[in-house]
Amino acid sequence: MRSQFLIIAGIIFLFTLSSGCIASDGNTQLNLTFFDVGQGDACLVQIHNKTMLVDAGPYEAGPGIIDWLKTRNITSLDVVVATHPHSDHIGGMPTVLKQEKTGIFIDAGDSHTTPTYEVLLKTIEKFKIPYRVVHEGDQIDLDPAVTISVLNPGFTYSGDLNDNSIVLEINSGDRKFLLMGDAGIPVEDKLLKEGRDLKADLLKVGHHGSRHSSGRRFIEAVSPEIAIISLEAGNEYGFPQKDPVKYLTDAGSQIYRTDQEGTITVTADQKNLIVKSEKTSSPSTDCNCSQMQGVCKSQESRSNSCCLSCGV
Repeated sequence: MRSQFLIIAGIIFLFTLSSGCIASDGNTQLNLTFFDVGQGDACLVQIHNKTMLVDAGPYEAGPGIIDWLKTRNITSLDVVVATHPHSDHIGGMPTVLKQEKTGIFIDAGDSHTTPTYEVLLKTIEKFKIPYRVVHEGDQIDLDPAVTISVLNPGFTYSGDLNDNSIVLEINSGDRKFLLMGDAGIPVEDKLLKEGRDLKADLLKVGHHGSRHSSGRRFIEAVSPEIAIISLEAGNEYGFPQKDPVKYLTDAGSQIYRTDQEGTITVTADQKNLIVKSEKTSSPSTDCNCSQMQGVCKSQESRSNSCCLSCGV
């Protein structure tokens, strides 16, 4: 009788193992790639054969992201997240959505009636991409080996689009990664007041290293081993500004910048965090000027390199 029980138990264990409910080595590998998109944000999360794109940089960054995906035989995206509807985060997204089969599109639902956002919504509608709005407390399904939690925005929007950014906490085993979008100090203070355990292995620094994000108390609480700042060399805003850099340095963080390192990939498992960078050419300014006519009418696009190149 006991031998029969052991045989049955063994069969159940093997079935559970093969179905993926138990990790075979407890050491799942996660890749986060922070693209060099100039002045903007774009990050690809990869685990097993699943992919999640968080933002896609300005308009001119779209073709470069597509080229990067193609060279790695990535022909579909399970999840695409727009953290907030500023053009330096969603400008390249229509190009990506047109060429990559997309499982679901996610944003914060904060209305923003600029031509850039309208083009994105029309693309989602045209290609019949499922659409979901998320708020704090929600989770995003990507792979059973990771938990992706939405920490912001709340159900009441602030008057600042940056502070309505989707903030993501990605947990993989004992590893934690925080992607802050352009969320500023008010969001950081809210997270601190909620008493969350914010300690993380990696922080995608909020708002490109602006002094309006990455407050001292928040950085001390997160104390990331690795900090990623996505920005353009010689940008007109003076990013990264000295206060966030000082707070990160004081916290012992290793800072990586896309304006210096280019595209940055962090490979993480339970034992190691490995950072690799690749210098790529700057986002192309070979722009489709006829398509830019509507986009460039908005005030937010006045510094868009395609708008400047096309003279519109």
